Amino acid sequence: MAVNEAIGPALTERKISFINQLKSTYKDWYSSIKPVPSSRDSSFNIDDVIVEGGIERQDDDVEKNNWTPLQSYQELCTDLGLGLKRRILQAEAGYGKTTLTLQLAYEWCNDLSTSSMKDVEILILLKLGQVISATSLFEVIKTTLLPKDFKIQSNEISDMLDTATSVVVILDDVDEYVENNKHIPKDILNKIQNNPRLELILTARSFSKELESQSKRLRLSGFTSDAQDKYIRKAVTKDDRKATDNINHSSKEFSEYKSVTSFFRYIDSSLHLRGKTDTDYGIPDHKELNRIAFESLSGYNRRNSWRKENLSSQIGRRALKHFLQTGILQEKCFAIF
Repeated sequence: MAVNEAIGPALTERKISFINQLKSTYKDWYSSIKPVPSSRDSSFNIDDVIVEGGIERQDDDVEKNNWTPLQSYQELCTDLGLGLKRRILQAEAGYGKTTLTLQLAYEWCNDLSTSSMKDVEILILLKLGQVISATSLFEVIKTTLLPKDFKIQSNEISDMLDTATSVVVILDDVDEYVENNKHIPKDILNKIQNNPRLELILTARSFSKELESQSKRLRLSGFTSDAQDKYIRKAVTKDDRKATDNINHSSKEFSEYKSVTSFFRYIDSSLHLRGKTDTDYGIPDHKELNRIAFESLSGYNRRNSWRKENLSSQIGRRALKHFLQTGILQEKCFAIF
């Protein structure tokens, strides 16, 4: 990947160091994939488990709400439609939005010649679902993508983005961030408006009308039976044909699974029952967790994260430990500004 040499040797050297730090962070992310969250097996590289699902683009006449299937996720970055620089990728939980962003990061880090990311000089991938609040795009980059000992000022990052030959900014889980903070930091939207070489991709379960009206819309449409079979072989059975067939035919509902979430409901139920007797499944009481989850999903008390100590006091330490072990709950570190 060529770095713009016309901006001066000092900034060029600084930019190379900045890009290398970004790649190091993304490598940590895409090389530690756990297809089954509760599994104790070693982590996978994203390229070892990625399976393409369906992806569609909304036609130009948005009032008709017609969608055209795309050949590949690569068209997310190559098909600009009306020339809009902002694209939104929409899908329900478990359809693979975050997995897809990690695959794009993998391709960028490894300079894959067949990738739509091959000509992108700088890729900024931010997991907004893990950010409590932010006043500046550059502060989020410094805190979540760079090591603490990497000394850099916000204005330096801004200059690097302004002088880069091509920049793609991916904001993953925008809806989770907006639920807590009401809006995206203005400097992100201002930066894309003022920089003709910067493109923005947003992922979420749903978007506001304001964002939709100014963006090219795409959506993930789920997995075909062939994609399901391929994913099981790559992520679960590791090409054990007999085991794959057993999973495929053990539940008549399996062929209807359209998302990774629905698939792992089946996997998690199997993990619950493994090693248990018919009379004692050993599952802690989870009525309180059910209530908390219902209130969050229904919008009565909408949220998607809780402090560990608070949740433990509500549902009990044993239940918290159990559901963390099975992967139903996941522990994350959040960046607070």
